Amino acid sequence: MTISEDQKLLLLIGTVFLIATVAFWPLMTVFVWAIALASALMPFHKRFLKYMPTREKAAVGEESS
Repeated sequence: MTISEDQKLLLLIGTVFLIATVAFWPLMTVFVWAIALASALMPFHKRFLKYMPTREKAAVGEESS
């Protein structure tokens, strides 16, 4: 039985993912909280951006109209 190129790639990606998970396990709680907060606060961020001037106007100190 031979292993196809797709199976080799899948095995490589799975191995790298497993090694990264084991290596960063102590930080997994932080990653989960970061994803949860980012997901929960995204609507507020989008709403807040509507009231902010563009970067160019903010950099020059010009008021947004």
